[in-house]
Amino acid sequence: SVALHLMNETSLASGFIMESAPLGIPLRTKESWTTLPTTFSNLLGCNVTTLTPQERLSCLKNIDPFTILEYQTIANDADPQIHYQFEKISMPWTPTVGNGSIIVDQPVVAIRNGQYNKKPFIIGTNKGEAYIFTIPVETYETLKNDLNKTIGEENTRKVLEYYNISIANVGENLMEITGEIATDYW
Repeated sequence: SVALHLMNETSLASGFIMESAPLGIPLRTKESWTTLPTTFSNLLGCNVTTLTPQERLSCLKNIDPFTILEYQTIANDADPQIHYQFEKISMPWTPTVGNGSIIVDQPVVAIRNGQYNKKPFIIGTNKGEAYIFTIPVETYETLKNDLNKTIGEENTRKVLEYYNISIANVGENLMEITGEIATDYW
């Protein structure tokens, strides 16, 4: 939430302290919201084609919070989107960026372009803090394939070289390296 205040020039904050810098995590655009809310609502029995928006909201309000939490994951796994894999894996429910939104651009782009709330701020990360977001990597090939899907073959080659990763990395060592990559990436 601190990052969102940093990106919103109307924020009432006079300064910011941010541990864990989520500025590199992509946020949803209007285009990327095409199916997840529909999938979520339909799975909970609040059908978007048979209920008006007001009826759907009323339907969702009547579902207990534990079911809502359970179905967030189910809906994300069942959602047919194919171009937003990173968002689906890391943070499926994010604020929306773009024209007409409070946050006009992806945070990393806005910071680079000087489009942020220019107040004092301190930012930092903990070593390996992304371990919690990394799925245990079973093999070198799994890691390599996942990187290829996310950042492309050329960038994967650079990452493997930078972190000195080879087929010899297994088990706990491979999991630790994966956490370091994710921490640095985000």
